Amino acid sequence: MRKDDRVKDVEIIVNGKRVPLNYFVKKIVGNLALAMIEPLKREDEDESIKEIVIKVSNTS
Repeated sequence: MRKDDRVKDVEIIVNGKRVPLNYFVKKIVGNLALAMIEPLKREDEDESIKEIVIKVSNTS
């Protein structure tokens, strides 16, 4: 599988509302997330990554 084909869908939700994303943005955001996560040590290293959830909250 080509690295470009690994990302099937990406969602960005801000304040409970889904942000519409085109194909290009989905690929960029998805591949960026994979690039950040893949080098990290994980307990389930034998399994492929199926889903990544990143939650950012404003504390102020």
